[in-house]
Amino acid sequence: MERNNIREIRKTIFIRSAGVVCMAVVFSGTLFGKDLNTAQKDSTLRREMLLEGEYTPTIRDADKINILPEVEDLKPTKATIQYSSWSTSTTPPTESARLQAEHFGTGPMLYGKRGYVTLGGGNLLNIRGAAGYEFLNTENDYLRVSGNHFSTNGNVTYLQDDSKKKAKLNDNLFNAFYKHRFDYFNLNVSANYGYTGFNYYGYDFMINPDGTIPDRTQVFQRINPGIGIKSTHDDGINYEVQIDYSYFTEKYGTGEGHNGLSESDVFTRFDLNKRLEQITPGIKAEMHNLFYTAKNSADPISNYTNVAVSPYFEMGGNGENWKLHVGATLNCATEGDKKFTIAPDFSVEYDLSKGTWLYAEAGGRKEVYTKSRIAEENRYLSPGIKVPDAECPLDARLGIKSSELNYWFFNAYVRYKIVNDMHYYFRNADYTTGYDEYYFPGAFEYGLYDKENLFQAGGQITCNYQDRVGISLKLAKNFWDTGLKGGNNETATKPVNIPDFEVNASVDVLLLPQLKMNIGYELQTGRYGLLQTMFSQIRPPFNLQEKMKDIQNVTGGVNYMFNKSFSVYLQMNNLLNQKYEYRYTYPEQSISAMAGFTYLF
Repeated sequence: MERNNIREIRKTIFIRSAGVVCMAVVFSGTLFGKDLNTAQKDSTLRREMLLEGEYTPTIRDADKINILPEVEDLKPTKATIQYSSWSTSTTPPTESARLQAEHFGTGPMLYGKRGYVTLGGGNLLNIRGAAGYEFLNTENDYLRVSGNHFSTNGNVTYLQDDSKKKAKLNDNLFNAFYKHRFDYFNLNVSANYGYTGFNYYGYDFMINPDGTIPDRTQVFQRINPGIGIKSTHDDGINYEVQIDYSYFTEKYGTGEGHNGLSESDVFTRFDLNKRLEQITPGIKAEMHNLFYTAKNSADPISNYTNVAVSPYFEMGGNGENWKLHVGATLNCATEGDKKFTIAPDFSVEYDLSKGTWLYAEAGGRKEVYTKSRIAEENRYLSPGIKVPDAECPLDARLGIKSSELNYWFFNAYVRYKIVNDMHYYFRNADYTTGYDEYYFPGAFEYGLYDKENLFQAGGQITCNYQDRVGISLKLAKNFWDTGLKGGNNETATKPVNIPDFEVNASVDVLLLPQLKMNIGYELQTGRYGLLQTMFSQIRPPFNLQEKMKDIQNVTGGVNYMFNKSFSVYLQMNNLLNQKYEYRYTYPEQSISAMAGFTYLF
């Protein structure tokens, strides 16, 4: 009966969301359809694809390899509140061997080709592969399908002692994307399927009395279809409407029968604006409708809705040396302590000297932590748990960026961010009933910061010299002001698993027309892990904040192109053979190598 009710609710949400799309199309066509004689078209649909990037907002970053790369001129672009993943606090990598997309061997080789297949393998049973094909790429239609795979099944050594355990991961993503250009708008349709299987291989602090430790393989699956429309004119009402449905399941839970949690998320967003002579007023909105099913759960998760509405206006741009965006974001949620919140939505930038821009931003929003989002952030969270949403009342940035020097671009900024009820992950060393068939050794639990304030100073320098030499350097110094609340956390004073200093550097060199070399360096310092116990069966209650080893990861590789269709590559990871953890008690692999090939057709 309950399942039927949930289905009816989902059906109602879908019908209403589809109505929003239809109304937007009819409304916009009525307003300006009669005034336009011809459609505004680019030379090819490919250009629109390159400019928009990955249109569907819920696709993982790992899938960006499926976009044909384009070498961009160094030019100033509007800085966003979410600066980059390397400067945020809780975005650990999604796989053990941190190989970037271009390390597949594809990189800039995809010019003029419609399909690609790449496959690589290495020690520790690391296997990586990808394939994709453009079935259509015409003036009005674009269709591609693609898939990515990464798996590992090798032993890793713990930092806590010299024991070893096998780290298992089988991560797959398949998707299809179709785009059609009508006279006045573009239609986008996408469908994605993700499958991730893994084990909880983290170090277990407890002593197993019977000598048996269950090592069950957890499985996450996700189905994500989406549809959207976007206007192609600037002289009428500009609109963009997107509806995505995400169904996420986990195989095992922590209760009787091992039933995992399932989540359905109907995500709707739109942006409407009208360009007038001096000003562009508009309104943006996002809505999550979340539904949960958890069999045999003693603490079921409630369904809820979160809506964010942002009226705004913009001035400048269009050849001007300044641009202003002023608005506010009102958030309304049916769950949580603060059901109504408001945050600024402001940005301004000014061109000081035809290429050097001074900019300022102030934003904020409610962070909706769906199960699907948390699974990508930390797949090792104990199953059956929903992390509460967080509130960001302010995220402000002041900076300067420039591309005046040939081939060079730099960006320097300071940032201040406030987050309420931000989560962190900790390991629980409680020992009460021992290991049973429902226990997941190595799993994390979550806690909430009483506050998490960040002051950050950062910068970026990049150089692209005629596509022969590419240099990138990113720095961030973080000053955290945090406090943990609840439970036995009063003695934990350091922020959990977030660095105080970060460096990301890379160099790409085209040694010969057929030979390319790359080297990368990553540094994270000042991180602390948290181990918690509240029982005295094995030791007195305590909260242990252990200083985690600094991450120093050096990568390097070469790519050799035999012709325009075939190339081979060799990629090395952790060349310094350092021991470190991106997640507390989950060690990364030692030095590893992967060799592979790429075929373009």
